[in-house]
Amino acid sequence: MKRHLKRLAAPATWKIPRKGFKFIVKPSPGPHAQERCLPLLIVVRDVLGIAQYAREAKKAIKKGEILVDGVKRKDYKFPVGLMDIIEIPKLKKFYRVSIDHRGRITLIETSEKERNLKICKIRNKTYVKGGKIQLNLHDGRNIVVDKDIYEKNSSLLITVPDQKIKKYLPLKEGMTAFVLGGKYKGQVARISKIDGKEVTLKNEKNESFITPIDKIIVIGEAEPEIKVL
Repeated sequence: MKRHLKRLAAPATWKIPRKGFKFIVKPSPGPHAQERCLPLLIVVRDVLGIAQYAREAKKAIKKGEILVDGVKRKDYKFPVGLMDIIEIPKLKKFYRVSIDHRGRITLIETSEKERNLKICKIRNKTYVKGGKIQLNLHDGRNIVVDKDIYEKNSSLLITVPDQKIKKYLPLKEGMTAFVLGGKYKGQVARISKIDGKEVTLKNEKNESFITPIDKIIVIGEAEPEIKVL
């Protein structure tokens, strides 16, 4: 497997300069598809501009100066994806991974109050020993729960890194969602109808549209639980 890819061939979702060094680092294998994540080095150097050169970014990462979801990540190729929290303690800066209206991965600055909060979409659930249920989340996490009250495609508001569930955000009419794909990607909208594998939503401009369930993530009830834009 190649360790690098050509900058011009990088996914269109990567919000990076297309001119410059010919090659760019690839993310390590992980829960996020390549077009849905960025290597930590790219986040530090190209997106946040904390370092000018790769060696500077690698040094900061290796020293544990960059936290992802409250954990020091020392692999400069570590894949950073949707809803992850990037924390830089030395600068007292906090960022959440989101997407913009063009579907590109972006980082939005957030508050210290939200640095331990994350919303995860339930991709699947399985039954494990002892009659318990394992929830498989979009970022590769697995959380074991006692009660079978959580449904696929709904979301959890959790704390990181301890993975404690603060709130269950079910997929149902009236809930607020963040759109991940299609014409209305990068928008916050209210779910007005659920029909099989599709949902109808209404955005802030009062426009109604239909999109597949796998193109949204529930982020709150009347209002988003966290900042995503």
